[in-house]
Amino acid sequence: MIKEFFDQNPISQLALVSTSNMRATKLTDFTGNARKHSAAVKQHVAGAPFKSGGDASLQNALVLANQMLESIPQYGVREILILWGALTTVDPNDIFATVSQLQTAKVRCSVISMAAEMYICKHLCASTNGESSVATDMRHLKELLMANSAPAASLTSTSGPADNPAYLIQMGFPRASLSRSHKAFCACHQEVKSGGYTCPRCSAKMCDLPSQCQVCGLSLMSSSHLARSYHHLFPVGTFIEQPQDLNPESRMESTGTCHGCQAETETAQLLTCPKCEQLYCYECDAFIHDSLHVCPGCEALDQG
Repeated sequence: MIKEFFDQNPISQLALVSTSNMRATKLTDFTGNARKHSAAVKQHVAGAPFKSGGDASLQNALVLANQMLESIPQYGVREILILWGALTTVDPNDIFATVSQLQTAKVRCSVISMAAEMYICKHLCASTNGESSVATDMRHLKELLMANSAPAASLTSTSGPADNPAYLIQMGFPRASLSRSHKAFCACHQEVKSGGYTCPRCSAKMCDLPSQCQVCGLSLMSSSHLARSYHHLFPVGTFIEQPQDLNPESRMESTGTCHGCQAETETAQLLTCPKCEQLYCYECDAFIHDSLHVCPGCEALDQG
């Protein structure tokens, strides 16, 4: 599911923390490299700490995650997603004080339980505007993970513009080095490699995008990564169902063409885009809102 998360959030960063033997362990730092996270999880599962087991500590995991989130800028959304499979938590101090600290820091916490629901998990989510859920099977677990992959709303103050300042974020769009014969020193792996991307500010070489330049700290990404994050800010509006005709015969005779798949469908089974007023079937409606994230009819109006 790490790959699916970065497909939905290409410019986001992720860090992994595990808890066992009443301790919390940092597996990865914040990075946008999905392969690094996947390799760390495989290494942790195959290692001795995972096999030894031991009681989990929710408080230690929350404290470590909150310390890692302190480095996130104010314009970033701070969120913790907990996959919890234990029935108890062994904590060194008052965990309710830790929940209050997370609430003050505006960190949104959500919990997906793979066992029975615990009161502290439900209290944690309710205090931080998160969601608490229990997975019933593997398919339901994947659905809950995908539901939590969308970026959450920013928990900002409503007192005025002074408490909600706007930020200008500097980003670099490096050029790819297509020559395999030319090799240069890689700043991220400290090795001599071919290919890669050159930072437009300091000319340091990086291997993957999106990433952060290890020399000057500039956020590096491609234009496609930025465009794929655009739909979270401006989602497609909800399509409107057609009014139902009380006469069954006239309902069967009335048909329309789906603007997406061009299939002839009963008018009662079509939905209307409120902006471009084009008709779509239920299958195209799900595809547009879940995968495509743009309305073809609205795009045609904008280009026309």
